[in-house]
Amino acid sequence: MLGIKCYGKGGTDSYWHEYAQVELKETLTKDSLYYLEFYVNASHRASRICNNIGAVVQAEMIATRDRKPLYITPAINNEKMIKQSILGWKKIKGVFKAKGDEQYVVIGNFYRDEETKTERLETGRDGAYYYLDAVMLRKAQPGEKLSPKPKESLPPPPPVVVEERTSTEEVEIEELKYDVGITVELRQIQFEFDKAELLPISQKELDRLANILIDNPFMEIQVTGHTDNVGSEDYNQKLSESRAQAVVAYLLHKDVEKERLSFKGMGSIAPLMSNDSEEGKIANRRVEFTILKN
Repeated sequence: MLGIKCYGKGGTDSYWHEYAQVELKETLTKDSLYYLEFYVNASHRASRICNNIGAVVQAEMIATRDRKPLYITPAINNEKMIKQSILGWKKIKGVFKAKGDEQYVVIGNFYRDEETKTERLETGRDGAYYYLDAVMLRKAQPGEKLSPKPKESLPPPPPVVVEERTSTEEVEIEELKYDVGITVELRQIQFEFDKAELLPISQKELDRLANILIDNPFMEIQVTGHTDNVGSEDYNQKLSESRAQAVVAYLLHKDVEKERLSFKGMGSIAPLMSNDSEEGKIANRRVEFTILKN
C-alpha cells in the first residue's frame, strides 16, 4: 500500500499531482486485451475527495523534475468522486487494448485541475490524498470486453515566454515559462507606509509565488526591493532590502527552502520611470524576483 496526492499541494489546493509507477515483469503484446484493476481509499488526512483517478500503461518510464500534472490520456479512469470509507476500498478496473511493448503502469490523476471534480471535507490538510493497493494486470479473459475509452487529457495552453522582464499586471504568474534570467514584478505587493511590514493585500500574490516554487522544486530566485528617490539613498537602500527580506520571510513561512531564496535592496538606483511624477514614483516602488536557476 502507498499514498499519492491526486489534487492539491501541501496544505493548499492547487496543482500538485503525485503518481505511483511500477515496472511490469514482461512487456505487453500488441492488440491483445488486458484487464487492469487497483483499489483506492481516501486517507483520513485528506482535506478533499476527487475524481479522475486512473492508470496509464506505456512503454517508457516517466520521470519529471516538478510536481505538476502529467497530461496523458489514461487507459482506464474513474470519473466519479471517491469518498472516504471505513467499510471498504473502491475498485477501479477496466479492459484496454495494448499498443505493444508497454512495460510500465502509472496510477494517478492525469487531468487538469479545472477538469477534476472535488469536494472539500470538514477536516484534513493534505488535499485529495488517496491510498492505493492490490494493483493487478493480466490478459483479459473470455467475456471481458473493451472498456469505453476515457476522455482525452489535454494540456494547458503553452506558457508565456518573455525575453527579460514582465509584471503580474501583464501576465498571470502561473502562465509564465520560468526561464533563467527573467524578472517578474509583483504588482500586488504592498507595505505599510515607510516600513517593511507587508499589508494583507499582499498575501494572495505571495501565496501564488510560494505555490510556483513548491511546484518547481529546482527553481531558485532572488527577490529585489526598489524605492523611489524620496529620502536619502542610504535610507532607501536599507528600506528596499528590508522589504525584499520580508517577502523572503513570507515564502520561508510557506515552507519554501531557504537555500532557494536570496534577496537584495537596490534603493532608488534602478527606476523604471522618471521620479518627476507621482505615477513614476509609484512605478518605482516595487518588489520583483529574478529566476536564478530552474
